[in-house]
Amino acid sequence: MQSFNAIPQIPRDSAATSTMTLPKRRRMATFMAIVAILSVAANPCFASAAHPSSIPSHAPLQGDGQPILGPHTSVDWVLQVDPEFYSNTSFPAYSLTAFQEHAHVLPGKDTYLLPHPWHSLGPPHLSTLHTHVPGLVSAHLVHPSTHPDDQRISKQGTVARSPDNSPHAPLLSSITDASFSDQWHLTANISSTHINVLGLWSQGINGTGITIQVADDGIDYTNRDLAGAYVSALSFDYVRNQPDPKPPTLGQAHGTKAAGLAVARRNDFCGVGVAFGARLAGARSLPSESDRALPPPPPETREAALFSRNVNEIDIFSNSWGPSDSGKGLGRPAPLAEEAIKQAFMKGRKGKGSLILFAGGNGRLEYDSCAYDGYVSNIYTIAVGAVHMGNKAAEYSEECPSILVSTYSSFDYKDDVTAMTTTTTGANGCVSTFGGTSAATPIAAGILALVLQARPQLRSRDVMHLLVNKAVPVDVNDASWARTYGDLMYSPRYGFGKLDAQVLVDAARKWVMVPGDMAEWHSAVSPVGRPIPAGAPILASIKVPATTNLARIEQVQVSVNVSSTARGYLVYTLRSPSGAASRLTTVRYRDDKTDLNQFLAWNFTSLRFWGEENIEGDWVLEIVDSNVTHAGNWATWQLHLYGMNKADAAKYNEDKRKAALAQGSMGMRSVAIGGLAMLASMLLVFVGF
Repeated sequence: MQSFNAIPQIPRDSAATSTMTLPKRRRMATFMAIVAILSVAANPCFASAAHPSSIPSHAPLQGDGQPILGPHTSVDWVLQVDPEFYSNTSFPAYSLTAFQEHAHVLPGKDTYLLPHPWHSLGPPHLSTLHTHVPGLVSAHLVHPSTHPDDQRISKQGTVARSPDNSPHAPLLSSITDASFSDQWHLTANISSTHINVLGLWSQGINGTGITIQVADDGIDYTNRDLAGAYVSALSFDYVRNQPDPKPPTLGQAHGTKAAGLAVARRNDFCGVGVAFGARLAGARSLPSESDRALPPPPPETREAALFSRNVNEIDIFSNSWGPSDSGKGLGRPAPLAEEAIKQAFMKGRKGKGSLILFAGGNGRLEYDSCAYDGYVSNIYTIAVGAVHMGNKAAEYSEECPSILVSTYSSFDYKDDVTAMTTTTTGANGCVSTFGGTSAATPIAAGILALVLQARPQLRSRDVMHLLVNKAVPVDVNDASWARTYGDLMYSPRYGFGKLDAQVLVDAARKWVMVPGDMAEWHSAVSPVGRPIPAGAPILASIKVPATTNLARIEQVQVSVNVSSTARGYLVYTLRSPSGAASRLTTVRYRDDKTDLNQFLAWNFTSLRFWGEENIEGDWVLEIVDSNVTHAGNWATWQLHLYGMNKADAAKYNEDKRKAALAQGSMGMRSVAIGGLAMLASMLLVFVGF
């Protein structure tokens, strides 16, 4: 087709115009008419009439005389102060500025964690805190024993091609990192076995401007692949309450390995992180044997600080740790830490909400289930499972209906060929034996950094919806998959599917923002008061009234109060009024707790009902004791629904309708412009221009 630039330019002086012949004038008039038609067609207002466009409170102060423990006792103070009081007053012992600089604050709560080394500065009795901390509203001590249940926090540990024909060959040839070709999750020749990131890198989407915090056993920021990403001002050792998160020994390398998969720099060393342009905030949050001399703060305050400090600067929290994968224990955040996670999700990232990722766990071979992991089943976190190179769930990756998404990691405990190449401790540390959901989680964090770089306006809730709708189902013949009411596919092994970076970024760029905050509906505590029969189901129901303001479900939680001499053998299944069923747990054969008081209250979470609109009616919970030799009792249960209220749902539907019309209008304009351009070419040829 002839281009307009190829048309000879006509001088604009009067002499040139007066000497133009009549055929040339007709041709010019025809040309100008074509240009006018094309200009109208390209105008955003074209056919606008037909196609409008739019683009927990703390415990009160206790009685006088309660002692304050010494500086080497592993307890912390949690203080809530009145900010108005401090705005007009200054005190030499403790000022609001001192609190903000040296104590960790829960966002929006005027609540401060006073780490145990400060106790030596304090008064001998609780009552005199009023003298040292005027404006005090409430205070309570946090002991290690207040950390709930019987968990032992541990790392979700390591489980022990030529790109020349790629369409991204120019980019690949420019990457000189020595082990880059071994990073199959980035460079595999088969498109279905990598995270699809190379095209984004070619566009400059590499995590620039995004900060990822990797919390673990420490970060060796002296490693050549991490030094350029590390931000000391955003890093901290929460075990020893000091700024340097470097691990005490080279053997504590788990966090350094995880960090490399997310942010390792593009250079001539080792491999490349998914978001090699992102910043790294290092956090040491897991104690080691070397910390026994000075006991660390209890988990509640340590974890609350972890998700509160620098929460406006940290975009993504990557956590490759959780309760032990033994198949016996259970663990969850204590109330203070749970509140910190909620506040980070809702108010972090300067009001848009931070993304909080947790590894789904590696205990499947031990019959473990992430349903008993309260970090994974938290409604404000993104739980990540692992798939291997064959796009099937890794044999170690735990399943439960709280898994949101999956991404690549090593094949199994015995296969080093498909293990992940990443950094390790030491300036020149590089390994190719990392894996597990510990590896999948920072890879997912890196992918989400690319998403946030491409569309920084996304709120944390938008990202949740984006993952639900744009994750790619794999191994779809697996029996765990079920179609949801919202016509999505969900599996407790895979979540909504694996992460495809290109698909997510493309969708993020034109994503219609989700209005409002997550709405909630909570039933009253429903008494059951019946024994659990051996080998037979016991059912109870809670009716959701038609007056509920919820229009669409996102997540569902049930709180159960059950005692059993074999809690691991209890299988819970929840059914919605539409008949959709979610099995909340699987049998944990190793969990043979015999104390009837061991398991009195627990929250199970399910994503299986995402998109459900048939909310009113009976929700039925079934419990089956698969061990016929044990006894149990079901005391009470409660139903919690989270989702979109009716007003927000109506607005969201309308916003999406307008966006679809705008996209359709743009498509029609593109077709019109293409057709008219062809017509213009034909006319130009016809008039002999």
